[in-house]
Amino acid sequence: FPVTIPTTKREIIYLSPKKRDALCAALGVSRKTYYNAVNGFTNSASAEKIRNEALNIYGGVTTTKTIIVGE
Repeated sequence: FPVTIPTTKREIIYLSPKKRDALCAALGVSRKTYYNAVNGFTNSASAEKIRNEALNIYGGVTTTKTIIVGE
C-alpha cells in the first residue's frame, strides 16, 4: 500500500555560493544568519535586508522548496 509523506512548500531565495559569500561579507553576517533569512526562518529587519539585497543586488532567484513535515 502507498505511504503518504506529509510535506509543505516554502518559498526560498537561491544564490550561488560565490554570491552568497559576497553578500555575507558585505553585510557582515554569518552563513547561518543568511540561511535563516533566505529560508524564511527569521523575519527581523536584518533578515528583510538580507532577502532584499539577495534578490535586488545579487540576482537571487525565488524558488519553492518541498519540506517533509515531522510528526
